[in-house]
Amino acid sequence: MQTRKVIEIQAQTYMEEQFLLSRFPDAVWMTGVKSDFGTFYIPESKEKIVEKALLEWSEKTKNMF
Repeated sequence: MQTRKVIEIQAQTYMEEQFLLSRFPDAVWMTGVKSDFGTFYIPESKEKIVEKALLEWSEKTKNMF
């Protein structure tokens, strides 16, 4: 048996889901697990890339609303 640490990101909107798909095309993801939108599982080794993408999303949406 093998265990791994992962980063779990739960999209809450269609736009978030599409953003995550574009940034992490190789991520494992499923829909309907916790909501109608995707739950993404990204290797912990990509933590810095995930932080950068989440900051980018935050900046992008701050100007939208």
